[in-house]
Amino acid sequence: MKSKSTTHITIMGIICLLVVVGTKTWKSAQHASDYGVIRALAVELTYSLESYKKIHNHFPPSLDNLSITNFPDGSTPGMINEFEYNTDGNTFTLDVKELQIKR
Repeated sequence: MKSKSTTHITIMGIICLLVVVGTKTWKSAQHASDYGVIRALAVELTYSLESYKKIHNHFPPSLDNLSITNFPDGSTPGMINEFEYNTDGNTFTLDVKELQIKR
């Protein structure tokens, strides 16, 4: 038969394990959520860039030239800074600098 102290240690070990697993799961879910927000904003930026080109016959020199009013899935205007945008006027690249969203 196990002593009370052995049972107490076993229960504490299980609780610690649950806390560690729960924390990792929460962080993974948060990362997936952040990625979803950035992805939704990337889609919105792409639509805005294409619309700009239809009007002006070239892509804008900067993302600052876009007039974005729809910030999907909880994104904010400041999140545009998470993107690196390059263009020659005819084509563009839009990359995520780093996935570090500060809310």
